[in-house]
Amino acid sequence: SNERLRELDGRRIGEIRLAEIARMAGDHKAAAGHLQTLCAWLEEREQYGMLGTYVCLLGRELCALGRFDEAEALARRGRELAADDRHDSGLWRQVQARVLAHRGEHSEAERLASEAVARVEESDNLAWQGDAWCELAEVLEAAGRDDAIEAWREALGRYERKGIIPLARQVRERLAAVEPV
Repeated sequence: SNERLRELDGRRIGEIRLAEIARMAGDHKAAAGHLQTLCAWLEEREQYGMLGTYVCLLGRELCALGRFDEAEALARRGRELAADDRHDSGLWRQVQARVLAHRGEHSEAERLASEAVARVEESDNLAWQGDAWCELAEVLEAAGRDDAIEAWREALGRYERKGIIPLARQVRERLAAVEPV
């Protein structure tokens, strides 16, 4: 359907769904590829409102791939474009927090990740909430903090309530790896 849409009118908006499918399958490289295609298309068309969201989502995928320098540039771009948007201002914080955690700047990373959680918790979007809790868990885990387990549990609860089975499974696997026996 994505190919057909592109054939009909040149739109690349279907890349969003392909990226989501790849992410849920745990294929961060494919997700990043779809998001790169989408971001380039949005940039060409000066669709900056949407671009702010998707550069941050691309940044999250790049963090998952260990490409933190590239992710940081996208966090900056997302911050520029976010304005007062609750979701996007939470997204750039999530990406920047992961970058800082990778560098060992744990207190600033935790502050940003916690702010991101607070922002999305004001929404009723369980998927966004689960994502923010996952990013906080990653940051806390990088710092060697035991409260990462509780953040993973919060993420799991959101994904289960929303019925996002693949992401719930991924979080359960992470919990199994970090919870004491």
